[in-house]
Amino acid sequence: MARFAQACDFWRAVTATGLSEPRGERDEFVTLLPDGADACVKAQGVEQGDGGTTFVAAGAHWTVMRDPAGGTYCLTGRDPETGSLPVASPA
Repeated sequence: MARFAQACDFWRAVTATGLSEPRGERDEFVTLLPDGADACVKAQGVEQGDGGTTFVAAGAHWTVMRDPAGGTYCLTGRDPETGSLPVASPA
């Protein structure tokens, strides 16, 4: 999963975070660790091929995806602690 390592390096650089120890059966799960804040971004590496994630649906503030095992999950910009949507900065 060399591409997963490259992706983790990219996200660590753009978010200025550390990286947790890999976990999972194939070391496919990591968490980005911000300094002085709660960890809220996790990543999963999947092998290439026909087992990737697929788009299911889009809502007003979320996207539903299906993982290779058939489970569904949502991607959202909501605050993980409060559930609030991001507040736009005044122009």
